[in-house]
Amino acid sequence: MKINAFLPVAALSLLLLSCDRNSRNATVTVDTVDTDFFEGLTPSAVIFTYKGVLPCVDCQGINTQLEINQDSSTFTLAETFQGKASGDSSFMFSGRFNRLSAADSVSTVLELTSSDRKDYFLVEGDTSLLKLDQDAKTINSGANYRLMRL
Repeated sequence: MKINAFLPVAALSLLLLSCDRNSRNATVTVDTVDTDFFEGLTPSAVIFTYKGVLPCVDCQGINTQLEINQDSSTFTLAETFQGKASGDSSFMFSGRFNRLSAADSVSTVLELTSSDRKDYFLVEGDTSLLKLDQDAKTINSGANYRLMRL
């Protein structure tokens, strides 16, 4: 009787041990964020900072820094218009952001809403944001509208 109970367990163990793994499986690495990093942080510490110089019609460029607080869905946007005839001028906006589905239904767009204006940025992986126009569409220009994550 003990042999009958032992036989199925032995057969199953032998079957599992004899399985051969496919050594031809490929490993693909995608641009990702290590989520374990966030587990030890307090909610106020999960802030992502993006920086760059955006094009300007009547100045040398707009030095832009965007801080996004993932946990509270808030942002702070600082812009300094460089090289204007009247001198550099700085502005700061803050408010809330929403994640929207882009026109291709795959990408994510951040909609930044403050009391004074709305801005849109296309999320490009974990490394950059691309500034969009006021209709949340790509700006067709040879200029660099990209903010890089620090």
